[in-house]
Amino acid sequence: MKLSYIKSGLKAMLMLAAVSGATSASADNLLSVEPFTITGYDVVEVPVLLDNTDAVAALQFDVKLPNCLEMAGEPIKNVERMLNGHQVAYNPSNGRVMVTSRSREAFVGDSGVLLYLPVKVKAGELANETVMMDFLSLI
Repeated sequence: MKLSYIKSGLKAMLMLAAVSGATSASADNLLSVEPFTITGYDVVEVPVLLDNTDAVAALQFDVKLPNCLEMAGEPIKNVERMLNGHQVAYNPSNGRVMVTSRSREAFVGDSGVLLYLPVKVKAGELANETVMMDFLSLI
């Protein structure tokens, strides 16, 4: 049994705020989740990718999972892209994820995994089906 998730239902509303290097985020900055499959009830760390042309030091987005999924902890930062004292804050009551830098230093690099969302299938919800997930961007 497995659940497959493809880009079009992880309804996450994003507000990307470039704190250093640019006064506002452009359409060339993209926060996304690639398709993934969960084959059991184990926790899966879903990568959240940031491809950016601007220097980006902070961002915020809301995670809205389909009814069959739930968060299994707090987001995990990718230390290779967050070397500059970035902090990740997560509010489980509304799914809001905020990444900030007190020193306003930009993320390292311009593409790749920024952080991971630990998710799992809720008890009794595992089935052979595909569920659509989206990142709805407000960039």
